[in-house]
Amino acid sequence: MDKTQTVMSNRAKRMDIARIEERIAELKKEMIGFVEENARCGADNTDFDEHYAKISAELKDLQKKKTQYTEQEARQDSFQRRVEDMKKFLKTADCKLSEFDNQLVRQLIQSIKVMSKNKIIIRFKSGFEMEQTLATK
Repeated sequence: MDKTQTVMSNRAKRMDIARIEERIAELKKEMIGFVEENARCGADNTDFDEHYAKISAELKDLQKKKTQYTEQEARQDSFQRRVEDMKKFLKTADCKLSEFDNQLVRQLIQSIKVMSKNKIIIRFKSGFEMEQTLATK
């Protein structure tokens, strides 16, 4: 995803969160008004229970969506930050390596998983995974 798509995606999510927050506020006002009206009338009926349950369920669903959007945005921001950090490091790093550079490995690689004697999976901090076949001598 390029920067333009990322910015547009983030803007769309923030707009969705704003719409969700607006709807939550509307539902809370509706619920308060409905409860007050029911208290004034002293009615005890199934319509009240059904309507209250419907509003409550929608509020719960909206809160869940808002939390998911917020968590997804945080993960995406964290991923973007790691990618930017990696780019900065690579721009300043001397790529003429003649020996193992522990600092470079720790900056770029999250883990290396041995699958067999001939294959490993390298997981970079950016989230990218690469399968590597090892040469046998």
